[in-house]
Amino acid sequence: MLRARLRAQDTIRYTNVDVVKDAAMAMLEAAGCPASLLIGESAQHWGAAPICLGKSDRHASGRPPLRRAREIVISTTSRQIAPFLAKCRPEAMVKTQAVTEEHIDLAGATITADLAPVFPGTTFINAFTLTPILVSRDGRSVERIDRGRWHSDVRDVDISAKINARLTKIAGRTVGLTLVPDAFYLSSHPNHAVRVDVKSDGKKSGIYVGMSFPFTLFGTEDDLRLAWYAGIGERNRYGFGFFGLAA
Repeated sequence: MLRARLRAQDTIRYTNVDVVKDAAMAMLEAAGCPASLLIGESAQHWGAAPICLGKSDRHASGRPPLRRAREIVISTTSRQIAPFLAKCRPEAMVKTQAVTEEHIDLAGATITADLAPVFPGTTFINAFTLTPILVSRDGRSVERIDRGRWHSDVRDVDISAKINARLTKIAGRTVGLTLVPDAFYLSSHPNHAVRVDVKSDGKKSGIYVGMSFPFTLFGTEDDLRLAWYAGIGERNRYGFGFFGLAA
């Protein structure tokens, strides 16, 4: 398992998080990583996440405003991908989408290992979301039809059960974490939903709705370490569910 943080010299501007994922894929492939490990049926678990600073002004053309970031997290739980991530060069992380005026170029960026804050005896991590946590509603419920595909309020879902189900699938073993949201934050920020743009394929929505809030994550050392490198919730490859240490 390996997680890296890249800090750009200049502000990164993007609309869809896909463009950051595509740029990260280009960098990993330039380091020799086979594309089959990154995408497709045999792909291993990995993700790339821009840490959003906010939005720029809306385009005069009416297109969605560009988002701004200075740092990108790239992480993997795969023993096959990790060696390639370890030798990645930031200048190879380049992607341009001319139509949307998005341009990712990490030339000159610094890259450092972002090690899990888990030591012998660690039983919890006080954390905050670097990128929104994405959790889908179950099945084809009436609520899902009426209120959308994604949960927008962490108080309305058993978040621990959701993240454990996903991490259990990734790890191939039972994961038993407990996530406790910061109650004081939620009382003053009842609306903690975050809308994130992704490329639409014409059939599915180009907008995901995630949740952002501070929390404490309880569990064993192995489970906490897994969550740090894998991310929590869904769509980690698109950059959802990465968290950092709370100050």
